[in-house]
Amino acid sequence: MPPPNTPEEGALATASSEPSSPEPAPVPLTAPNSPSAIGFAEFKYIFITKLDYQAIEYVGEVDDTLLCPVCRTPFISPITTPCGHTFCRECIDRALETQSTCPIDRQRIRKTRDYHLCPLIIKEQLDRLMVKCPNKGCNHQCPREHLEGHYKRRCDFTLVQCTGPDCVKPITRRVARKRLGGCMHDEVDCRHCGDKVCSMELDSHYDNDCMGRVAVCSDCRQVMPNPSMTRHKHEDCPKVDAPCKWHSAGCRVFKRRELVKKHEAEGCSFEVISRMLQQQAEDRKRLDEMARHVARCEERHARREARRAARAQAHATAHGTNNNNDHRSIEATHSAAHSAEPSSDGDGDVGGSTEDYVLAQFERLESELEILRQQSRDMDARQSHIILQHAAHFSDQIAEIGSKVGVVNMHLSWLMSLQRQSRSSTAAAAIAGAAASVASGSSSGARPGSSDGSGWRYSGDDRRYSEGGRPESLHRL
Repeated sequence: MPPPNTPEEGALATASSEPSSPEPAPVPLTAPNSPSAIGFAEFKYIFITKLDYQAIEYVGEVDDTLLCPVCRTPFISPITTPCGHTFCRECIDRALETQSTCPIDRQRIRKTRDYHLCPLIIKEQLDRLMVKCPNKGCNHQCPREHLEGHYKRRCDFTLVQCTGPDCVKPITRRVARKRLGGCMHDEVDCRHCGDKVCSMELDSHYDNDCMGRVAVCSDCRQVMPNPSMTRHKHEDCPKVDAPCKWHSAGCRVFKRRELVKKHEAEGCSFEVISRMLQQQAEDRKRLDEMARHVARCEERHARREARRAARAQAHATAHGTNNNNDHRSIEATHSAAHSAEPSSDGDGDVGGSTEDYVLAQFERLESELEILRQQSRDMDARQSHIILQHAAHFSDQIAEIGSKVGVVNMHLSWLMSLQRQSRSSTAAAAIAGAAASVASGSSSGARPGSSDGSGWRYSGDDRRYSEGGRPESLHRL
């Protein structure tokens, strides 16, 4: 094997440096006329996705000296600037498109002209980093220098273009090997259950979904649908060797499942120990939670006491000032509450929890509410004083109006008595006149031409006349 820093090795290996062992069957770009007569070496894959080195997962921790300052991933095609800093080539190219200076010390750099190859020792360290294959379903691990060869030539989960003549959808390499010249996205009938299944998913359908395909357990000879075989082997088969369920406590019984169940039914001596260990683990977990809770409570209590002290000082200031300084007291309370609020820590510790923030806001609102209550009491006192002053003024005015009404009543009584006297005098004069008329009529006898009594006047006429004259006398009054 050549040294790892050899340019032809690893990710940049050419066809001449490829191993002579037979390669997996490639997929043809077009359907051949006779697939069986054409060797696999004559076909090439069309890769759907390109290998992204910045997205691969590394096994173990990577030394910080091998990380690019821009993308914070291990160097990919590293280059060194004249100022001595090393970057990924793509990262420094993108940085120089924005500003033609080094991203670290801001020294001027000319793109491409000032690039230098990094030392071989750095490239060797990068090539030896263990990485995982980025394809889903593949658990292969290898040095980074061999990853591209595995991805392009050996990994069964690499996405390639479908083998159909007109299909451009992706399929995995292992699916493409099964059917040359045909589209793997065509639906076919399952020969066991009759369901319509995509050709590339036929094997998965047999293993997981097809209830028409039956299988026989190799241990207990029980017949069951194929998708249930895996669960049967791991959970139900009585002939498969299995450990005692109390093996975590130290039981070493490892026999057929039917014997293990009998052993458990008779009572395993490690059952009590296992239950005690479980209870101990639960108790330890609760104790840890309680310890963390107590620590958080102590932290919150200390901060709450500090906020209460600040609030008490703000209240004292608010009570000592007049009403014109209420707004400034509220602002002082705000600043005190905000200064007492915990700041958020970078590690998300208790100091910046949401509960503490809500408590701080609640206490700030309580302080503001207390100030508003004090202002309301002061306003009520002022309003009561104003109301009492107006009530006294209104009482004086009402007393004055009462005296004036008394004077008016007195004058009205005098007028009414005067009117009654006038009426009585007028009535007396009318009665006297009527009596005089009666007396004169009786003395003179009947008048001439008035034998029927119609010629003399009744005294009631005088009375009516007298009554008619009363308004005149009243008017004169």
